[in-house]
Amino acid sequence: MVWHLVGAKSLCFLARRSFGNDDFQSSVKNAVPDKHCFKGFPTCFSHRDANKIMTALEANNTGGDILATEGDSVKFALRVKIYCYPENVCAVWVMLAVRYCPRN
Repeated sequence: MVWHLVGAKSLCFLARRSFGNDDFQSSVKNAVPDKHCFKGFPTCFSHRDANKIMTALEANNTGGDILATEGDSVKFALRVKIYCYPENVCAVWVMLAVRYCPRN
């Protein structure tokens, strides 16, 4: 399943040379069946407005590409982690992902 890949390891995916990136890549390779593809898109927002976040994901090239994915056995995943700080400041980390088998 794609869901567990977007969980705790999602923050390791944020930078190519981040701590734990090898573990994340290994997890993806082990969980994605042969002939299937995996795409993931991490991003951060400074607000909690779900409509604005969805609009931004759709407008982004990578996010829009993931949301428009077509194929066989398409499975989407979304993980959101909100970190609240004093003075009404927040960091909203969003990981959007898809696993699919491309059509020939």
